[in-house]
Amino acid sequence: MTGEQIKAWLCDQLRNAQTDPSILKRIHITHSTGDVEDLWGLIGESPFDIFCGNRDWNNKRGVMPEIIRGLIPHIVLRSKASGQNRIIIECKGPREKQRIYGIADSHFVRYFLWLLTMTEARRDHDIRRGVFVAAPTLWFTRDETSKSWNHLSQTYRPIGSYKRNEGFDITLGEIRCDAISG
Repeated sequence: MTGEQIKAWLCDQLRNAQTDPSILKRIHITHSTGDVEDLWGLIGESPFDIFCGNRDWNNKRGVMPEIIRGLIPHIVLRSKASGQNRIIIECKGPREKQRIYGIADSHFVRYFLWLLTMTEARRDHDIRRGVFVAAPTLWFTRDETSKSWNHLSQTYRPIGSYKRNEGFDITLGEIRCDAISG
């Protein structure tokens, strides 16, 4: 299964979840830096818009140009309550490497920094924030594909997590897509 196939499947699931939020309970998150096990734990019944690989995701164009540099995440969920982008998901096939950039400034890091600076935590009033990779287990086990993701989740885990009066509540996690039929 390719990253594009995973993206198409996940976008379809998220569109269906707009009318049946219980679907979010079937989209599990592993190795989460937060206190959630699935997308339901971040979204619940909150209404959202979906952006699947298009430029319209960035509702703050011209701000932080050095961070985003025209990057287009595979999937972005925007809260209808706040109008803020809350969740960014990258989709990878088993052998797909990160796009451009290095380890310390990967697109994963850039998305994390964008959420950190362009949105508010709003833990009790909105969809919670998160950056995720949706990929087969093989992708996460191979250093040549997951090195930049592992760097982000290890380096930013302490500031992304949420404890009382500590951290920014941006969950990092993995959506394992082994059982998806393309």
